[in-house]
Parts: sequence; C-alpha cells; structure tokens
Amino acid sequence: MTAHGVVRDGSGRVLLVPTGRHDGWSLPGGTVAHGESPQSAAIRLTRQQTGMATQVRAARLVASDQVPRPGDAVVHTDRLIFDLVPTAGTPAERARWYTPAELVRVPLPGYAASALAGVIAEGGHTSDASVRDFGSTAAGTPTADLEDPDDGWPVERGLAMDDAGRRVQRFSTYARATDAAGRMLFAKIADGYPGAGRWHLPGGGTDVGEAPADALLREVAEETGQVGTIGRLLSVSHRHNPVARGWEGYPINWHTIRVVYEMAVDEPTEPRVTEAAGSTVEAAWMRPGEIDRRALTDLASSVL
Repeated sequence: MTAHGVVRDGSGRVLLVPTGRHDGWSLPGGTVAHGESPQSAAIRLTRQQTGMATQVRAARLVASDQVPRPGDAVVHTDRLIFDLVPTAGTPAERARWYTPAELVRVPLPGYAASALAGVIAEGGHTSDASVRDFGSTAAGTPTADLEDPDDGWPVERGLAMDDAGRRVQRFSTYARATDAAGRMLFAKIADGYPGAGRWHLPGGGTDVGEAPADALLREVAEETGQVGTIGRLLSVSHRHNPVARGWEGYPINWHTIRVVYEMAVDEPTEPRVTEAAGSTVEAAWMRPGEIDRRALTDLASSVL
C-alpha cells in the first residue's frame, strides 16, 4: 500500500519528483509503514522527497496496479492519493513544478496520470492514462515499479503479512449504501471475528489483482445480496490493533486501511448473506430512526 500527494501552488502548478527510470516523473509518495495512517505517510514522504511541508486537504483518488517481476511474480499495489496544501519550505533541487499545460508532455505512471487528468484538462488538453503512461502494456498497467519498494511483505490470501502471520496489513473497501427510501445498508459481523455482533458497513478486503471498485461490488453482493452503483469517495482512514484476535485463535498485530465510497442501490431487495462461512452473519436495511449507534462498529458510526 502506498500514499501519494498532489501538491499545487497558488498558480496551479503541480510538484513532481523524478522516478529514476525512463526519464519519467511522478507524484511524491511511497510505501505506508505498518500502523501509519496513509495521510501521515503522504505528508512524511512528500517532505522527504520534495522538502515541502504540507497538510492534507482531501482524499483525491484510490487506484491499484499490478507490476510483473522476473519469473512468475506480480506485485499488486493499492495507491491512496491525497490533495496536499503546501505550508512551508522550498522545493528540493530534484523536485520540479509543472503547469497544467506542461503536464501533457510529461511521462507519468498510470496512477499519476489518472490523478492529474483534471489538472491536465485545465491546460486545454485531455488525458488518456493508457497512452500517456510510459513503460506500460496496452491496458495501461505499468510494467516497471517506479518506486521499487522493498518492504519485505510476503503476500498470501490477499493480505500482506510477515512470515509468522503475526503482523498483517490489509486494504479494505466499504460502502455507505443507500436506497431511494433513505435506508442504509448494514452487515452484522459473525462470531469469531473482531467486532462480532456489531453492525458494520458492507465491504471488506481486496484480493490480489482486484481493483478497489470491483472488490467493493463483490463484497456487497456476498454480504448483502445487493447490486449497487459506486459514487464518490467519502473517506480514507486506518485502524491499528496490535492484539487483534479473530478466527485464527491468536493475537495478530493488525493494520488495515479503510476506504469508504457512496453507493446507490436503485433496486433494493431483501438483504441476504450469499457468502458461506464468511465474516458476515446477517444483513439489513435500516431507516435513520432504527439505527442504534451503540450497536455499530467505529467505522459505521463515523460514516453516519
């Protein structure tokens, strides 16, 4: 999991850093440390790479890509991109400001091109990430990892974990799903999982090679039987529990990054759990007056 920053100055220019490959440029950022919030990671890495102190204004984009490595290995990276406001400092020599008009000629990795599509449009150009992305396949998937992170995390079952399975990082997507009647969709956590018996937002962890939006649609269907349309990005948060205890039966140093989207369910049905032996035991639509905040998880309560 990586965090990146879109830093703009008063004239609308964007601050980029060189990638060291193909004469390309990219957004400052890199790997999120275990237990670190992605917002803090974006601020920390932007300062290290550009010399600029910043503050987070908003979450801008969530993306993922898969990078082939020698042999049969493929590295899946979930990327969280934030709008950062510069507060102090002078850009380091290696960093450079680009105007919207100049960006159209800058070779960018796919996720950066997607994040900056609106900025490039300000310069009177349109952006096609699959065309502008250097070192990519026809589908626009990078063939070289620009940051080349080496964080020592083996990957298994969609989770990044240490060799003993006692330290885990997980990337998860959730939905604030509503219908035309104003009801909100919830999923109750099954026994044996953290938060058992509480109502949670439908959603869960992404699988290797799965885009965040695809994962969310799959999870909502598995946990509630509903089909929805994904809307705007609502929030990015994280939770670090160094002694989480679940179905494994032993405490795990667990760090999860949580992305929440709006979702509209135009044709709601009676909720039902379609996934067998999963983390959800029940699903329900609730009207605002029916929601008991005491029975919600922290994430569900914060989204309300």
